[in-house]
Amino acid sequence: MLVTSMKNIGHKIIMIAIAAALLVPIVATSASATPMSSSQTESMGQEEMGDHPWNWTYGSMWHDDMQYMNGQVQSQEAMEQAMEMLQEGKRKGLFAALTYSDGMAIGGYISFQIDETTGTINDYTILTESEDITIFEGIEIQDFDVQDLRVQGSVFQVSNETIQVIVHDNPTGMFHAVSNDTGMTISFRVAEGIQISDGVPECLGCDDFESVLVYSDEFYGILYTDEGTITVDSDGDDNYINITTAKDHVIFRMKPVFSHNGMDDQIMQAMMKNRIAGEISLIVRDGCAVTNTMEYQNHFRIRAMEAEQNRIVLQVSSENHEGKVVIVNMDRETLRTQDREIEVRLDGLGVEPTDNPLEVLYASGAEMDDCRYMLVETEDSVQLLVYVPSFSTHLLSIESILPGEEIFGLPGVLAIVGAVSIVGVAAVFIRKK
Repeated sequence: MLVTSMKNIGHKIIMIAIAAALLVPIVATSASATPMSSSQTESMGQEEMGDHPWNWTYGSMWHDDMQYMNGQVQSQEAMEQAMEMLQEGKRKGLFAALTYSDGMAIGGYISFQIDETTGTINDYTILTESEDITIFEGIEIQDFDVQDLRVQGSVFQVSNETIQVIVHDNPTGMFHAVSNDTGMTISFRVAEGIQISDGVPECLGCDDFESVLVYSDEFYGILYTDEGTITVDSDGDDNYINITTAKDHVIFRMKPVFSHNGMDDQIMQAMMKNRIAGEISLIVRDGCAVTNTMEYQNHFRIRAMEAEQNRIVLQVSSENHEGKVVIVNMDRETLRTQDREIEVRLDGLGVEPTDNPLEVLYASGAEMDDCRYMLVETEDSVQLLVYVPSFSTHLLSIESILPGEEIFGLPGVLAIVGAVSIVGVAAVFIRKK
């Protein structure tokens, strides 16, 4: 009787374990947002914004992008949800929705005008809490003829077969131009009242790339290129920053506006020293996610692979194997930190936390033991700084868990059930003998 009873219990436990194991992929699929394929994004349709379509393309040629992740595509509903998440991004100080019509782009953080034929940008303006600051009266790319123009959420893009220009409507006001082997020459006409420092002052280690500091009493930003050349010239009352480069890129990034993050100045200093590879901002709601990606180095790539509340998986890669810093910005609903434990893993291995930003921003070494992360929290957002010690292609996971969740969550329960199953089967086997 005892053998029969134990045998039945063992069988029941095994069946429960198998059933629970089969449920895992279903639960994971329903709770996690994954990137949409190109066919899915095409099926979402396009919503007209002025003279150009709203288009959530994924997997395009751009270095930077705005990505919408949704496991189940319902075109109109998905579009409305994406717009709501962009508005939430503005409220949380991460990114905004850029609108465009008839050569005029207006967002939550930037505004500018553009000639749709030549790609020349006029009145590149930062929108701050107190006033609007025009930084560049003109940005002109020599011999640039626009063949494609699109808006993707907070990202504005123009291109032809040799040059790509990407503008981000986010607190950094980032302008990014990328060229292929044919090269490009860009001229930035600086607005009245804006100062230029030829080379970043007091910046040891900044000889890795060409850079100038652009600033006023209200803001400052860095304009740089990895392998190009920069000259500062004057023509009467007009001051120009001229940059020539090939198979390279040009970036303008400013200290974020609408930000109360005490790390902003230190991050800018680290950028001036070529320490930061890229940055991604994201919001997750109801199994869907919107991400805004900025890649600061020519051979670096970052993309979200999975996104759900309290769990993010990113893929980071670079052809340059030297260790660099990656920045991840989220709102506090995407990654909850109160009374929870934060786990950061690189390729499945735990990353050590630190409270010292210098240990992350200026870390060195190429071993896993050199990997560090730091969490910076504000009222509305969470910022994660991670030093990746050596680059190829890595998976970076960020998870917020309740104490004991590893044991009492679904994976933990399955592990316990599996262990009990083994004990039950073993007991039956022993009893038989």
